[in-house]
Amino acid sequence: MQRGDYGSAEAVYRRLIPQAPEMAELHSNLGLACLLQSKAPCATKAFEKALSLNEELFLPNYSLGQLLFQQERYADALAYVDRAVRLEPGQIEARELLIATLVGLAEYRRAIDEYGIVLKSAPQNQDAHYGLGGIYMRLSQGETDRLGEDSDSGYRVLIAAERDAPDQQWRALVLNTYQDAFAEGVRLPGARIAYALLQLADDQRQAARATLEEELRIDPFSYEARFHLARLALLDGDCASSARFLNEAVAIRPEFFVPLPSLEQIDAHIDAGELNDLLQADEPTFGAAYLLGRLNAAKVPGARRDGYLRIAEELRDAALASHRAARPADVSSAVGLELLRSKRYEQGLKILLPRLREADGTSEAVREIARSLARLGRHQELIDLYRNRSPEAPEEIYLLATSLKQVALSHFEQLVRLDPESPRAHQVLGDSYVAQHRLDDALAEYVRASEIAPGDAGLPFRIASLLHRMMEFGRSADAFAELVELDPLHADAHIHLGEALVQLGKTDEGIRSLRRGLDLNPQSPQAHVALGKAYRLAGDDEEALRHLIRGASADQDGKLHYQLFLLYRGLGKPDEARAALETSQRLRSRSQ
Repeated sequence: MQRGDYGSAEAVYRRLIPQAPEMAELHSNLGLACLLQSKAPCATKAFEKALSLNEELFLPNYSLGQLLFQQERYADALAYVDRAVRLEPGQIEARELLIATLVGLAEYRRAIDEYGIVLKSAPQNQDAHYGLGGIYMRLSQGETDRLGEDSDSGYRVLIAAERDAPDQQWRALVLNTYQDAFAEGVRLPGARIAYALLQLADDQRQAARATLEEELRIDPFSYEARFHLARLALLDGDCASSARFLNEAVAIRPEFFVPLPSLEQIDAHIDAGELNDLLQADEPTFGAAYLLGRLNAAKVPGARRDGYLRIAEELRDAALASHRAARPADVSSAVGLELLRSKRYEQGLKILLPRLREADGTSEAVREIARSLARLGRHQELIDLYRNRSPEAPEEIYLLATSLKQVALSHFEQLVRLDPESPRAHQVLGDSYVAQHRLDDALAEYVRASEIAPGDAGLPFRIASLLHRMMEFGRSADAFAELVELDPLHADAHIHLGEALVQLGKTDEGIRSLRRGLDLNPQSPQAHVALGKAYRLAGDDEEALRHLIRGASADQDGKLHYQLFLLYRGLGKPDEARAALETSQRLRSRSQ
């Protein structure tokens, strides 16, 4: 065995076993000799015999578990792997096999616990962070899938809006998606803030003001709505209203102003005299001091810290101290809930969380706690809140799904912190950013991975594809052109290059690239769809129709069949046009 002559060792063990048939270790060693020769049936039989004589042996338990795992017989493997870990808890390979088995069985909660044991002894274990990130991402998708298509669909639509919001070129679509979510009944405090900020970015001031006022009707303690209403009042030159909103916001949650947030679009036309009058009143106000400080900073860029901002910080700190010194008359659940609603998150959670550990608590308390933990970014605690209770309300499912996604991302980000020079870590983080539609961040990670590992052929394609998705067609065309020069047989690169060229108005060149991609991969629906669109732009409707028909199986949202409807109608084929339109409407309805 020591010199690797496993066949001879097997023969010796077979001669020894008849002399000591009850010695479990001999059967175990025979199993190992067979396993090292890739003789799985022989190994399995020997290990099973060893365990029938002594089930407390590590090697046959671990090896049998491994053999069954490789056959995807996860349920059968679990008992053996469990026992192996119990026998040698410090054996990292056995625990990793246990985790893999649990993932195979979709026992994600227990797999998370096992990863926790690994990280407790080895906090820098990259495989553990990678595995946890993957598990949390799966759990997040599972919760999202629980949101149905009827009464629960508003929160599913909200997830889609938040996912797409970073893509500026899709702003109009995202604004409509938010509207759909609210029309479906979403009343989660804070949800309308992101919508109002997009409206402001689109210079829809009146619409943003209406959204923020609606937020105040839903959540009278919304300090964020007040802050952004102060911004809007300032843009209108209404300094008194702006200062009033800021004073109300700092009184509700002074923590929001630590550090003092920036205030863009503050112009010299603001009446500093009016603000000075407000500040010099009987009692100086935070709002006036804050606005004067920001106004002076805007007038003199790069100037040293303004004295008014120091006054604002002192007033904010006084509000903080007052909140922290306040002690509720009693510590009942009702008081805890009222503290959470009034944005005194820390004090309310301190009262309510111990009570939830003692009993299940009311659904109302759980929901308010989940909202508060989400607002504080305490996502792991929110996940733990639902460890022994499954959320049923759509809002709570949404909060859990969002927190699971954030914790997944934190583990992928930890991979990069642990090994900044790992191309795999940057690629994994990039993939997770893509899943959240943070495309600029994803591009930066892919580029960094490519710089570290310039020989990785997959990274340039990822970068080029992402540029295409970001509608950077000039850059994506250049990137795909480099790819096809390096690998002339890369069908997908030819197809994407053709699509980019068509988008750039180079239709003939694009058609040539698309046809080359189709020659290399005749079964590609994407190539047929792209060629159909290109030929339609070129005015060849018959050829466009031929390709779109062949690519119709790829239609997920009805848009392709709508193109077919237009082509059939233009070619004087009413029956085919009617059928295509009906299919388009059915697919569109299902997609929505």
